[in-house]
Parts: sequence; C-alpha cells; structure tokens
Amino acid sequence: MTLTSKRVLITVAVVVGIGLVAGALYFLPRGDSGKTPGLAQESRTDTFTFFGLGPSTKLSSELRDELEALLGDGSVETSTTIDLTMGDAESFSAHFPRLQTLHHALNYLPRQRVEHDTIQLTYRYARRQNIPFDRIRLVFSGERETPLFFSLYSKRDGADFIESIQKKHGAPLTIGDEEGNARNLYWQKENALLIISVTRNRIGFNEYNFGIYYLDNLTSLSETEKMAREAAEREKEKTGELAF
Repeated sequence: MTLTSKRVLITVAVVVGIGLVAGALYFLPRGDSGKTPGLAQESRTDTFTFFGLGPSTKLSSELRDELEALLGDGSVETSTTIDLTMGDAESFSAHFPRLQTLHHALNYLPRQRVEHDTIQLTYRYARRQNIPFDRIRLVFSGERETPLFFSLYSKRDGADFIESIQKKHGAPLTIGDEEGNARNLYWQKENALLIISVTRNRIGFNEYNFGIYYLDNLTSLSETEKMAREAAEREKEKTGELAF
C-alpha cells in the first residue's frame, strides 16, 4: 500500500466516523503483519510507535520526505531545548520519577536555556491531511538519529484514541486532580512510556496532549552529554595549569 493509499484510508475513516480505526493506526506496536506503508518499521511489540516510528527508527532524508507527504508541511530545528514534563509538576515528579530524573539531568542549569544535539520535526497542518492532530513534534537524537520522544496535541478527537489504545494495551493507570478538570492516563513498557494529559479548556471542552518517551534513548543522550561536559571541564583545567 502506498502513502497515497494510506491517506485515502484515513479519509474514509474520518468521513465514516470510525475514530477507533484511526486511533489504532497511530499508536499501536506493529509486527510484520501491521506495517505502516512507506515508513521505517519496528518489529518489536514491547514499545509504543507513531505511524510505525519507534525507538530504533533511523531518521533519513527519505523518511522526512515520507513524513511530510503524510503529515503535511513541517519545519526542522536543530539544537533544541528539551522539556519532558507534562501537567502538574508535583504530580509528574511523584508518578514518573525516571522521566523527572532525566528531565533534570538534561536541564542541568536551573532557569537557563540548555540546548541539545537534537533534530526536531514539527507539523502543524496535519488536519489538512485528515490526520486529527493540531501539532506534532518528533524529536530525534542528532548523533544517533533515533527518536527521543514524540509530543502530540489535539484540540479534540482524543477520546477515540484512548479507547483504541486501551483495546491493545489494557486499562491505563490514571492520575486526576481534585477538581476533576485534568487527568493523566499512562501506559508503561519496560523502556517506553505513553502519557495522555486530558485538560478542560475555558469553554468546557477537553484538549489532549500525548507524550511518547523512549527512556533508553533519553538516558543515552543524557549520559553522552554528561561525559562531554566532564571532558570539556578537564580540558579547561589542563589549559589553566599550562597557562599559569
């Protein structure tokens, strides 16, 4: 099936209103029998994917072209900041300690901008392609060219995705606030985490933020950057000794 065929399939699903089918296409782990046309494929079933993109996917110019054909025009940024948090900071820290530790390690200078060796692809016009997201950010390691995390936002349509994900991965763990205006749903694999933050906007409608985090890849980035900083500090000390 070509990418064009894929877009036709999604269009039919939207027109007929089969949100569950659409949700299944986006987030589920895929084996050889469930490939997304044209995009790099993950054969593992112990992780989460987005259109077949998973923790071992390699970014390439061909993949960028295919993503743009599927998701519409996008932008590319390098050396970006990384924010892994979602929702209430205290609740996030309590429920996602490994992710919080990684966030602090990657943002090691408090209240200062820390840039990383990343490639960030952002798509804001996916709805024109009948892909029901208002913003899609795919963040890759610049050195390894593998995904670090995906951040997705939908003003609506999230409920159908949640139902589809539950059918494949079971019931999520849920975190709610006392007022009932926000909640986090999450699914945990050994080295991957899928979080959906559901918040109610000012006019009473739900909005949905999705985060897919590849913990091993994020850990590798954090450790690589720490080693580079330590090497730079040793070089600085050596220079000081030679100078004086």
